[in-house]
Amino acid sequence: MSIRKRLTLILLSMMVLTCFLALVKGYQKSMHHGESLLDDELKIVAGVLIEQPLALSTDAVQVSNNSAQLLYQIWQNNNLLSGSSSLTNNQISFSEGFQTANVAGQRMRVFVMSKNTRKVIVAEPMAKRFELAEAVILSAMLPMLWAVPLLAIFISFFVKYALAPLTRLSKQLASRQANDFTPINWQVTDEEIKPVINRLNDLFKRVETAYLRERFFASDAAHELRTPLSSLKINVHNLANKQSNLQDHQELQAMSQGINRLSNIVEQMLILGRTQPEQWQRQFSEQSLLTITQQVVSEQYDKIDRKKPNH
Repeated sequence: MSIRKRLTLILLSMMVLTCFLALVKGYQKSMHHGESLLDDELKIVAGVLIEQPLALSTDAVQVSNNSAQLLYQIWQNNNLLSGSSSLTNNQISFSEGFQTANVAGQRMRVFVMSKNTRKVIVAEPMAKRFELAEAVILSAMLPMLWAVPLLAIFISFFVKYALAPLTRLSKQLASRQANDFTPINWQVTDEEIKPVINRLNDLFKRVETAYLRERFFASDAAHELRTPLSSLKINVHNLANKQSNLQDHQELQAMSQGINRLSNIVEQMLILGRTQPEQWQRQFSEQSLLTITQQVVSEQYDKIDRKKPNH
C-alpha cells in the first residue's frame, strides 16, 4: 500500500472515530440538557394547574388526551378535581418532587407539587425526551456525516499535494540509467526531502568511486599481467624446444597450457573492462523461438532427411 493511501485511510479513520465519539458525547449532553428543560416545563405546568380555580364537585372533570404527551391530576383533600382520561380516579401515590415510574402503561417522568390542601400530579412520557434528544443530536451531526465524503476528497487531494516531492523524486530515480551517478540537482524547500537528497547525492558519489576503482583495477591488472605472461610463454616454448626428455617435455606442455588459459582470462578481463553491460543490453531484442527453429530446420533439412531410419 502506498504512503498516500495509508495516510488517507488513517486520517479518515481518525475523523470517523472522532465523529462517533462526538455523537455519543453530544447525545449524552442533549439528554441531560433536554431533561433539565422538560423538568422545568413540568414545574411550570404544575404551577399553573395548582392555581386553577376548580371547585369541588361530585364528578371530576375528565380531560381526553389521545396523544398522551402530558397527563395530570388535580387533587384536593383526597378528592379528584380534574385529570386526564387515561389515568384512573385513584390517587397516584408519589412523593413530592420528581421521579420516574410506570404510569398508564408506559414509562413516564412524574412531578408532584403540593400547596395547602391541593395536590397536582403531572406526568410526561420518557419517549418524548428520547425523541427530543435524538432530534437535537441528529440535526447537529447529520451535516457532519454528510461532510465525510467531501472531507475524504479534500484529504486525498492535500495528501497527494504534500507527497508530490517524494513522487517527483521517485520518478527521477526510476528514470536514471544504471551508470548515471550525477548528483540530483534539485532545490527543495521541504525540510524532510533535503536530507534525503543530500544522502542520495553522497551515496551516488561513493558508488561512482567504487565503480571506477573496480573497473580500472581490472583493466590495469590485466595490462600488468599481459607482459610477464607473454615473456613466460616464450621462455617455456624455448625451454620445450631444448628438452629431449619426454617426461620433461610433457610437464612443460602442461605448463604452457596453464599459461594459455591464464592469458585467455587476462584477455577476457581486458574485454570486460572496455565494455559496459548497458551497451550489450541495448543490443538485445526479442526473438521468436518458432521462427528460429523453422529457419534451422529448413537449413539442415537435407542432413535431417538423410538421418531418417530406413523402414
